[in-house]
Amino acid sequence: MGKNKKIVQPVPETVCEPIKDWPEAERPREKLLQLGPEGLSDGELLAVLLRIGKSGQSAEDMGR
Repeated sequence: MGKNKKIVQPVPETVCEPIKDWPEAERPREKLLQLGPEGLSDGELLAVLLRIGKSGQSAEDMGR
């Protein structure tokens, strides 16, 4: 009866800013044009291929 019960709180979804609202130098497609594919992370390259995200997730979030 003296057991401690741990209450787990649900993790709220983070609200993601759309890539179109990011500074141009940080956008995956613009980085690809400027730096080439070697200059991008795997997630950024996938974001370029995916092209769009979904509600609450950018294409880069989905690529990760």
